[in-house]
Amino acid sequence: MGTRYLALMLLTSLLLSGCCRNNRSLVGRTPPPPPGRPRTIPPTPIPDLPPTPAPEFREGGGNTPRYTPPRAELLLPEPLPPEPIPPANKSDSNYPPRWNGNESRAFPPKTPSGSGSGSGSGSGLGSSPADGLAQSPSRLPELPPSPSAKNRPSEFRTEPVTPTPLVKNENPAPQANRPVGIENFTRLDEGLYVSRRPDLEGLDWLQQQKFATVIYLRQPQDDDTSDQRQAEKRGLQYSSYIIAAETINLAIIKEISHTLADPKQRPLLIYDREGSLVGTVWYLHLRTVDGLNHDEALTKARPLGLNPEGTPQQRSLAQAAKELFNP
Repeated sequence: MGTRYLALMLLTSLLLSGCCRNNRSLVGRTPPPPPGRPRTIPPTPIPDLPPTPAPEFREGGGNTPRYTPPRAELLLPEPLPPEPIPPANKSDSNYPPRWNGNESRAFPPKTPSGSGSGSGSGSGLGSSPADGLAQSPSRLPELPPSPSAKNRPSEFRTEPVTPTPLVKNENPAPQANRPVGIENFTRLDEGLYVSRRPDLEGLDWLQQQKFATVIYLRQPQDDDTSDQRQAEKRGLQYSSYIIAAETINLAIIKEISHTLADPKQRPLLIYDREGSLVGTVWYLHLRTVDGLNHDEALTKARPLGLNPEGTPQQRSLAQAAKELFNP
């Protein structure tokens, strides 16, 4: 009997302690929702934080300043100024007036339907627009005839172009057989040429071109032994004359002119070292053989080396050649 009483008392105490514990754990809590209804979670307020600055873009790092791309500007088109209208009293009446952009020139003004040729009530107010279009078809205005070429402005005229005449070289050298090793090679006449002193390659070219004679005009101190030997070695007839202001005379010129006049001596080449001797001899040849006066002969001999205003030697030769005819 005592044992059962103790067991009952122990069971009762355990039950009471469990209920008290459960009640303490539920204090301050929201009771669960009844079954079958969704549970609502209350919103949590978000604290106000300062905005986070955007990261700066720096080229190369370090202390490089921040790169700010340029902003594109929107450019709006500017209105064009109106085109000026030409005055009514324009001098050129052949051109029609210019269109100012405000008037219509595609259709002429309509005429009243009553002034037509029959169909209508006699009054233009009672006719319909369709009747007016049918009676007065649209057409382009008649323009005046285009002006003739003689009345056109000067900027539209085309003047005839006169071609520039080509200057013909009076003494051209043969183009197909251009000399090699010969300077200032010039043709004076058929088969007659002048030049500076040719070298060995030039003498070979003369041999290939079948020249017959060479004449060497030299100063008193020049030696012509080598020239004579090289010319005769190539089958060329060789002649040499000393030309100086103190010794020049007409007898030497006549002898040279006689050789130039012989067709068997051609093709013939006259040469010197600097050109002044060839020009002097050719000047005297033109005076004695061709009968030219001083100015005419000087004009033709100057391109060959005769220069009255040149070096002292050239001036003395030109003066000596002139004094042979005007002592």
